[in-house]
Amino acid sequence: MYNTQHHPESEAKITAVYDDRSLTMLNMLASFDKLRTIMQKKLTTSVEEDASVSEHYNEVCKREARALKEKQTLEQQLRLDRRERLNTQLAAKNTHAKAQAELDESQAEIQRRNIDVEAQATANRSQDVQYYADQQALLQKQLAELTLRAQKFGAESLEASEGLRKKRLKLHQEVEVWIQKYDEEMGAAEMTYQEELAQTQQVAEELRQCTEEHDSMLHDRLEHEDRLRKAEDEWRAKQAAEVMSRRAARIIQKSWHAYKVKADAEKKKAATADKKKGKGSAKAKKK
Repeated sequence: MYNTQHHPESEAKITAVYDDRSLTMLNMLASFDKLRTIMQKKLTTSVEEDASVSEHYNEVCKREARALKEKQTLEQQLRLDRRERLNTQLAAKNTHAKAQAELDESQAEIQRRNIDVEAQATANRSQDVQYYADQQALLQKQLAELTLRAQKFGAESLEASEGLRKKRLKLHQEVEVWIQKYDEEMGAAEMTYQEELAQTQQVAEELRQCTEEHDSMLHDRLEHEDRLRKAEDEWRAKQAAEVMSRRAARIIQKSWHAYKVKADAEKKKAATADKKKGKGSAKAKKK
């Protein structure tokens, strides 16, 4: 385990990695919130406008979804960069801890050997001291190399952080450009919508006038057809009355003729009977 008591600056940096959120990231999130607020304000319209600009609303929803997706991608990239930086720092800390452990172990070993050497023989003390001094110099050299490597890792981490900051700034500028472009497109779309709405109202007015003219012409036509129908009904009734009159006259004439024929026949029959009766009376007188 890496001991951070000897390096308070490293402990502060590690703590900031887990807790702090960069100003650029906060500004980017605020920009997304502002974009969402503007979209909601522009999309919160009346029922008639909402029905007429549904296509624009769907386009706005798609762009918002793309913006949210890009936001999530940026956040994921930030988490990956932060994780990579943390891994780099952990590797540096582990290397430093390993070197420190080796140094502590070596120093302990040197102390034990010094005690043993002093106890065994004073004659070999200088030689052993030189040997342990060489060992200590070698270990210090290794420690210096490891320290340089740790500093190199720290510099690379700073460069990566600077590159990430520039990338965030560039993305923030691109988002601002996209927002400005979106506002311009929405303004142009609003003007187009107003022009199309005026044309639609004009066409609706012309259609209303045509409908009124059509209704008037249809009413006149129906009245004319009604007059023609009434005239035709009157003519047919008159023709039927004439036919009935002619038929009644023919029936009356035929009946009168039949009556006259029958009356003439009865008169002839009565006259014949009277003649026969007169002849019989005359014969009876003669006898």
